[in-house]
Amino acid sequence: MLLIVSLAVVLLIECCRAAPGRRAQICNGHADLCPRRYSNVTFIGSHDSFAFSANPLALARDQEVNITTQLNLGVRLLQAQSHEWLLFDGGPVVTYLKHVKAFLEANPNEVLTLLFTNPEGVDIVTVWKHAFDKAGMTPFAYVPPTVPMAYSDWPTLSEMIDSGKRVVVFLDTGANTTLVDFILPEFEMIWETPFSVTNASFPCSIDRAQGPLPIQDHMYMINHSLNKNIFDSGIIVTDPYDAATTNGVPSIIDHANRCSPLGAGRAPSFVLLDFVNIGQGFEAAEELNKLHPQNATTVDNNAASHIKAPTASLANVREDTLRKWEIEVARLEQRANEWKVHADKWKVQADEWEVQADEWEKQVGERKVQAEEWKVQAEEWKVQAEEWKVQAEEWKVQAEEWKVQAEEWKVQAEEWKVQAEEWKVQADDWEKQVGERKEQAEEWKEQAEEWEKQADERKEQADGWKEQADEWKERAGRWEHRSNNFEQEWKEKQEQKETELERAGVYWADFVGARCVSSKHREYHARLLNLTPNISARDACNSTPATINGITYASPAYCDAEVINNIPPTD
Repeated sequence: MLLIVSLAVVLLIECCRAAPGRRAQICNGHADLCPRRYSNVTFIGSHDSFAFSANPLALARDQEVNITTQLNLGVRLLQAQSHEWLLFDGGPVVTYLKHVKAFLEANPNEVLTLLFTNPEGVDIVTVWKHAFDKAGMTPFAYVPPTVPMAYSDWPTLSEMIDSGKRVVVFLDTGANTTLVDFILPEFEMIWETPFSVTNASFPCSIDRAQGPLPIQDHMYMINHSLNKNIFDSGIIVTDPYDAATTNGVPSIIDHANRCSPLGAGRAPSFVLLDFVNIGQGFEAAEELNKLHPQNATTVDNNAASHIKAPTASLANVREDTLRKWEIEVARLEQRANEWKVHADKWKVQADEWEVQADEWEKQVGERKVQAEEWKVQAEEWKVQAEEWKVQAEEWKVQAEEWKVQAEEWKVQAEEWKVQAEEWKVQADDWEKQVGERKEQAEEWKEQAEEWEKQADERKEQADGWKEQADEWKERAGRWEHRSNNFEQEWKEKQEQKETELERAGVYWADFVGARCVSSKHREYHARLLNLTPNISARDACNSTPATINGITYASPAYCDAEVINNIPPTD
């Protein structure tokens, strides 16, 4: 036992004489973090780190304590919004960076991340690099061998501390590593969850990310700051009153667990909080980093294995004990250096306070006057508060009216719903009728097409009848003409016949005492009588009465042929 104690003392003395180039044993306050890659450590971040105020009426604040206090609490990512040379309401960028540099010089075993927004796209060289150079921060900045860096390519914390390049700088827009090699493009290597969240359950989704690396090769940051929407007006402000719950271990771990599947099963690299001095954000980070195995979370941090438990052998026990003492000695050495730096600062600050005390004594009168002015202003604020109270009551009354109106709208909506159902039933009925009418229309259409077909056939038939009728009409005209000709011809023949018969009768009457010729001589005698060929001798004899020898014969054909034969021929 005495040997072990003596050996520990020797190690303590040797540790105090350690060479400057020795490998870091404590990294960001924990030996277990030294062998882990930068990407494989969860860092607590301060959202709008510059916007700090202890005044609860300062609605624009996101933090209650200043930059140095935030860093001393354990914040290792500082996020800030820039505006030209200034941080919004936070003073010049150079002043901000000088506070960071002072902390880094007092804490040589700390790795820090700076994340700036660049909404106006100010120049990367003349503004950003100039500010880092002027503040003396450029020598601390880490320059990666390639950009973008994949998750598994980042160096370990101990490697960064040993190299002195232990500040990683990200810019959301406008980074150009060909011009400034240490200001890195954020979204090519980090994706974030949505910001300005008003849902206390913090649903997780990938809000911003860029290539060329796949998502699983990115680190990621959860924006774990809860906001309030004032009177549902769309005005979003931070919520310091629920910060103890929001920044509690259960809320942060639950958010990390929801995001883990999107981050390839890993814990977030950064947890961004409002009011970092409230709640248990740093305890949650220790759990995410598995620095408390008994409270290990369900998130897989892919962290390097913890130090193996010693074996039962005395040699292993001694080796393990010596290693723990070595770590503790390094921690004490670091703490002693920090206290020495702080002591020097406190001495300087004490001198400043002494001078300031004299100044304050001189300014008491002035402050008293100012206090009176503040009192008057407080009264004015009180009056304004009363006015706001009255306005709030009016808003309350208006809200009740809106509530009543909402109920009326609800009732009306129900009526519209009932009417809509009736219209739906009627529409279904109409749809059914339309279907029936459609079927009937199809039948009528088919019948109309049939009638149209028949009409075409009838039209063709009528055209045929018309042609036939025209032909019959033409034939009837010809028949009528022929009939007229026949009638005229018959009439003429009849008149001629009557004339001829009349002539024949006359001739027969002249045969006094004579007798009619026999039938075989009729034609001859008819020629003798100069009858036309169309009048036969028989017809002349049979139809012409004749008086012969005082006797009238109705048919002279019975006359004696001898008498006729004795008739002399005429010319």
